[in-house]
Amino acid sequence: MIDFRSHYTVTHTITTTSISYELGKLLSYPEDRLNVILCGALLHDLGKIAVPVEILEYPGKLSRQAMNIMRTHVGFTKEIFGGSIDDAVERIALRHHEKLNGTGYPDGLFAKDLSNEERLVAIADIISALTGTRSYKESYPLEKITTILESMKNDQLVDPDIVTIAVTNLDSILETTAVRCRPILRIYEKLKNEYQYLLGLTSDDDKLNFALSIKKQEKAALWP
Repeated sequence: MIDFRSHYTVTHTITTTSISYELGKLLSYPEDRLNVILCGALLHDLGKIAVPVEILEYPGKLSRQAMNIMRTHVGFTKEIFGGSIDDAVERIALRHHEKLNGTGYPDGLFAKDLSNEERLVAIADIISALTGTRSYKESYPLEKITTILESMKNDQLVDPDIVTIAVTNLDSILETTAVRCRPILRIYEKLKNEYQYLLGLTSDDDKLNFALSIKKQEKAALWP
């Protein structure tokens, strides 16, 4: 489940999941660990469904008040899970904003508290955010992303070994992610456009006729 309202959230979630999977493969994780990473990454921003779309899509830097509201998404994710999610998957989803030196949120955890999978998705989340395009920023070039990751590594915010692997393979990771995510995002855009058009129809007959006219969705390639 991904928040349908926000194009940025959808794009970011799919991209984060792909980057996480690629990092896991580069670390030679077995398939069961890769599946846990994939599920945790896919669900990591689920709680944003409870955040106002005006904040999710805000065209600029968020105010402190708006950022505090944005940060509540982690708590909402936990509430939605309701203890029904695999423990390892849940921890990945809930800890992607934690930092190794205890300055992250929501719990201020330290390196000793964070598994490699949790550290990996946290880094993938950062890379995805830096490569994302918003109304107020373009995607950062590889050099700037590398500089930011190295700086965070030096400040003991993120796992140094995973950063080294990410930086070394960043070009191929992002290229694979772009190819993998393109058909999925194309399906999302089609669904969103159809939904918006449906909202503009006034009569029940028009809505029914339009719904019946919608073609079956194309099948995305098996992913990952």
